[in-house]
Amino acid sequence: IQEAAYREGVETRVYLTESLVLPGSYEAARDIFRGVDVVVNRGQSGKTRAMLTEALEECGYRVLNPSSVQEYSRNKLLASLLASRNGIPTPLTCFPMYMRQLTEKGEEARRTVLADRLVEQVRGAIGDPPYVEKPVDGTHGRGVRYLTRGEESDSLMARSPFDPTILQPVYSSAWEIRAVTLRAPGGEPRTVAAIAKCASEPEQPIRNLAVSGVPVALPVHNVVCLLY
Repeated sequence: IQEAAYREGVETRVYLTESLVLPGSYEAARDIFRGVDVVVNRGQSGKTRAMLTEALEECGYRVLNPSSVQEYSRNKLLASLLASRNGIPTPLTCFPMYMRQLTEKGEEARRTVLADRLVEQVRGAIGDPPYVEKPVDGTHGRGVRYLTRGEESDSLMARSPFDPTILQPVYSSAWEIRAVTLRAPGGEPRTVAAIAKCASEPEQPIRNLAVSGVPVALPVHNVVCLLY
């Protein structure tokens, strides 16, 4: 990004987010980024990046990517709904709603009945297990669990309402594709890179590159153009 900016004669300023303390005062926050027109936020943590983006927007700065885009990239349920609404095939996904009786200690028999009822609805929505349980807002394969038959109820009762998760069927494909697409204001979306995330072991349920996946470069494709 910096090299491209230099070629276009754009002055850049680099902030190391790990050493940045953002004040809660509007004027104090503006002083840190005084003279900046556009911010490209590339923090490693998705949650921290989203908070910084929202704070910068509140202070009147234009941020790439904006919080409205990050909302979809950080919420797997919204991303699934957006893709399916635009006719892009997506894994079957469901979000079991939380009941207070499941997250608090109480009558064990009642909690079990409620959990079993949710499991029945999950199976009606996405089929029989095994399932992959993923945090709604998570990155780098953290918090991803592989659930076999009989583990669904225990998982539902163990989940925290402060860290919601989705369930998807386990697909046996040894690879999945990730594409990066850019769209300039007023322009058409353009896919600039694509990789396949491949399993490194047979029956490996997690293929995230931060865990044990193997990246393979792919020719650029434009499947994500359908989103627009």
